Amino acid sequence: MWKEVILEFLFNDKKYRKVKFVLLLIFWMIALFSISFLELYEIYVFLFGPVLIGLLVLSIVKIVWYNKKKNLKTSLLDKLFPLFIILLLIGISYLYVDNKELYGNDKDSIVKVIQSIEGYENNEIEILHIRDFEAYRIVGFLANGKPSYIEFRKNSRGNYIRGVVRTEEQDSFRLFYPPFFEDSLMMFVTNKQSEIAEIQMEVNGSQFEQTFTPHEASATWIELPQTGDGNVSFKNIYYYDEDGNVIKQE
Repeated sequence: MWKEVILEFLFNDKKYRKVKFVLLLIFWMIALFSISFLELYEIYVFLFGPVLIGLLVLSIVKIVWYNKKKNLKTSLLDKLFPLFIILLLIGISYLYVDNKELYGNDKDSIVKVIQSIEGYENNEIEILHIRDFEAYRIVGFLANGKPSYIEFRKNSRGNYIRGVVRTEEQDSFRLFYPPFFEDSLMMFVTNKQSEIAEIQMEVNGSQFEQTFTPHEASATWIELPQTGDGNVSFKNIYYYDEDGNVIKQE
């Protein structure tokens, strides 16, 4: 009896429609929930892939065995369904191979992530500094010698996912402002052509200065003093060379 019930459930399209609909809803709920802890390609491979393979096997068994056993004529839909599943599996396989996400978990992988970004594919990448802040990773680097900056966010599985990337196209130096530090921390990136020896700015009404080594590729963190309530405000940024000449003002 149970054998017959299982066979009818698996192969008879006209029976147990409500149960099948409920199971379909549960499957999609699981798929949506898995987004919170699985990467997209992992959902394809570990969830949709096995289900589609199972459906493909069942559709073939229905054509070559069940329909013959029940003396049923194989419909056009039954014949096309395996082909449809095969096409879906090919598409998923392509997504897995072509869109497997890269992570910035170490220096070498960070370079691969940067070179996977449009516009950076053929750039020579030189990593200058990597610093982690709980859920974030900030990297200063040179892209074909241009001062650059990239953010990574740490996901629930401990992998670093790429965020914003910026590059200075004109000057040999650039101040970058990570948005999640509310201007209290800045990264100053220079290449070997930089003549900057000092930065001066007005911070919370007081003068702030920080010195640098000219003609050196570097990524230096600037930590600005905060007020008692944790606020930071700055203005009038001056960049000086070794002789005290102003190179740039912001």
